[in-house]
Amino acid sequence: MRFSYVLASLAAFSSSVGASPLEVRQAGCHPNFEGVGVSVVWDQQPFNTREWVPVDVGQNITTTINDFNQAAEFRFEQTGSPVTGYIAKKLGVPANNLVVGAGSSNQYLNIEYLNSNDATQVWDITCDVCGTNAWSVHGKFADGCTIRSPALARCAQVVTTVNHAHSAPSFLLQLVACDAAAPNQKFQFWMV
Repeated sequence: MRFSYVLASLAAFSSSVGASPLEVRQAGCHPNFEGVGVSVVWDQQPFNTREWVPVDVGQNITTTINDFNQAAEFRFEQTGSPVTGYIAKKLGVPANNLVVGAGSSNQYLNIEYLNSNDATQVWDITCDVCGTNAWSVHGKFADGCTIRSPALARCAQVVTTVNHAHSAPSFLLQLVACDAAAPNQKFQFWMV
């Protein structure tokens, strides 16, 4: 019995040694971005791959067809409270003080000024697959990720809205009841 256990352990170890960072499977993992900037992507057909677009303060975050512009738009920093809490900061801001929040309506994700007393600026991220060694990754780092507001007990979801009868639809990020089976609530994180 012990011999078969040792063989199984050696086989598992040897198969994981050459694995790429995303091949490390962890059920219900919380990614460690290690301070690396990321692009947040929603990849659901027939809408093509769509990437979060950082906007100005007070505006709702939208998505655009992903062209992988080779520039990260956000940095997710772990807060340690709750243990899996993150603050999503907009990159390219010298004061480092613009973050993703739920806004005054608590309905759509938007960009707002960092407020350490605002619990709606803290997010829980749980993924189906998380990579390791963020600094060495170029490409998909985490997949099947749910972005949840612990303060509001709601999840980010891509929704389609049309403002005018003849305009193209917008894809916004709305906070709705969490549903593990909803594909519009599953995101990817890419290191670019």
